[in-house]
Amino acid sequence: MKTISLCMIVKNEEKTLDKCLKSIKDVVDEIIVVDTGSIDKTKEIAQKYTNKIYDYKWNDDFASARNYSLEKATCEYIMWLDADDYVKKSQIKKIITLKNETNRYDMYYFLYDFDNNYQPFYRERIFVNNANYRFQGKIHEAIVPYGQIKYVDIVINQQNLKKGLTNRNLNIFEKIPKNEFTIRDYYYYARELYRHNKISKAIDMFNKFLSFNDGYVENKIDSLFLLGNIYKSQNNYNKSLEMYLKTFIFDTPRANVLCELANLYLINNDLNKAIYYYKLALKIPQKSNNGFIHKDYFRYIPAIQLCICFDKLKNYKESFRYNELAYKYRKNKEIYEINKKYLLKRMLETLSD
Repeated sequence: MKTISLCMIVKNEEKTLDKCLKSIKDVVDEIIVVDTGSIDKTKEIAQKYTNKIYDYKWNDDFASARNYSLEKATCEYIMWLDADDYVKKSQIKKIITLKNETNRYDMYYFLYDFDNNYQPFYRERIFVNNANYRFQGKIHEAIVPYGQIKYVDIVINQQNLKKGLTNRNLNIFEKIPKNEFTIRDYYYYARELYRHNKISKAIDMFNKFLSFNDGYVENKIDSLFLLGNIYKSQNNYNKSLEMYLKTFIFDTPRANVLCELANLYLINNDLNKAIYYYKLALKIPQKSNNGFIHKDYFRYIPAIQLCICFDKLKNYKESFRYNELAYKYRKNKEIYEINKKYLLKRMLETLSD
C-alpha cells in the first residue's frame, strides 16, 4: 500500500480548514500544516488533526512556502490541498483504491472542481516524495510534469465561499523583477491585469506571452480568447475576429471561442455564420482537459442564441425548438416562458397570414 503525506500551507483559514481536514484525514497517513501567519483559530483547528504544524514567515512566494511543507513529509507519496478544498466520500473510496493499486506512477493528476459553473480541470495532486518534485512560481505555483504520469478520475472540490477580488496576486506579480518572469508568469500576470480592468497593460502581457514559442497550449488559447473579448468590447470587430480564429492554430475549436465568434457575427447581423458556429458549439463534447471554460458555453448559450438567430430570420418554429432546448440545459423559467409565449404568438400569426 502507498503511504501519503498531506502537505498544506494555510493562513487565516478558520472558516474552511476543519471541513477540509475532516474530509481527508482517514485516507492520508500524515498531515503537515505550514502556517504563514494566521491570527485566527487556524492553528487550533489544525491541532485537532495533527501535531505536525510549522510556522513559515510569509515572503510573497507560494512555491517557497509549499516546498517548505514538502520537506517535512516522511511518506512515500505527497498530496497537497488548499484549506478551502475538500474531498467527497465517493472520491475518498477512489483514493483508497489508488493507494492499494500495485501499479505505481510518479505523478497523479486529479480533477479540480472549484466552481460548479465551470468545467473541472486536471491538476497534479499526488506525487513521489523526492526532490525532483517541487513547486515553481511565486504565484499560481505548479510542479512541472516529470516521470510516469497518470490522469485519474478523482475529483477535488472547493468550498463555495464568496470571495471578492483582492490585489494580493497582482501585487506579488508587480514585485517580481521582469528579468525573473517565466513564460507562465506572463500569462497569469496578464489574467490578473484583465481581472482588475487594467486593459492596456493586459493586452501587452498577453501578447508578450503569445510571443514565446513555448507555453501551455490551453493558456495560449485562453489568451487569444480573452484578447478577442477585449477587442470586441472596444468594438474592434476585425481584431476580435482575428484573435478568435487564431485559437484554431493550436487545437480543435473550443466551445467558448465558437460561441463568442458566433456572437461577433450576430452583432454584425451575419446570421448564417452565427448559426453555423453556434451549432458547432453545441456539438463540442464537454471535456475536462480543455481549459477553464464556463459550462454554459457547451449547451445553454448556443441554444438560446440560436433561438434569437432563428427569430431574427422569422423561422419561429426553429426558434421555438431552440428555446425548448435551452430550457433543458438551464431551468430559467422566466426567460423560457417569455420566449415561449412570444414565439407561440408569432407562429399563430404566421399560420393566419
